[in-house]
Amino acid sequence: MTTGNAPRSSEELREVIKKTASELFDKHGVEFVSMHQIAKKAGIGQGTLYRRYGNKADLCMEMMHGNFNELIRRVREIVEEKQHEPVSSRLKQVVDIMVYFLDKKLQWLGVIHTQNTPTLNKEDFLKSQPYREMHGLLEKLLMSATNDELVHPINAEFTAHAYISMLSPHMYSHLICERGYTSQQVADNFYQSVIAPLFAAKD
Repeated sequence: MTTGNAPRSSEELREVIKKTASELFDKHGVEFVSMHQIAKKAGIGQGTLYRRYGNKADLCMEMMHGNFNELIRRVREIVEEKQHEPVSSRLKQVVDIMVYFLDKKLQWLGVIHTQNTPTLNKEDFLKSQPYREMHGLLEKLLMSATNDELVHPINAEFTAHAYISMLSPHMYSHLICERGYTSQQVADNFYQSVIAPLFAAKD
């Protein structure tokens, strides 16, 4: 029989940490909550917290797992299940989804990008599963356009990296907060300036 004073398992501690962090993030905003606050409210030592999450970016990555999976699912559906639609149209749909995701999860993604640094035990975000899957799907679309000679010859692998980098949380925040663009304007301008020219008539 389990007593009230029984030590919590590692999984139970993770759930307590994530629940506590979620409550604090909702109340104060993701950017403004420290790991110290999370540990204190969860009733655990900072060492216990840091043994499970190297920094707030690691914690946010785990808490965002379901959101990333849903993003990838929606993009995969466009890439693999709408092959009857033009590649340019599918790329536009992917950009719209990426911008919508950025807009809804900007604080979370900002923390992940600014605080995520590769260590001996942690991977760089650029090597994470969400990034690799998103890159692979974009590359697949671009390769399709290249193989069908719909665009000027491009390096699909490089271009996919460039697209994701251009839609970084930092750049998106700058465009929205400093330059006055709406999220729809960001998506539309990205398509018109970066994607549409690839499909322009060849000389």
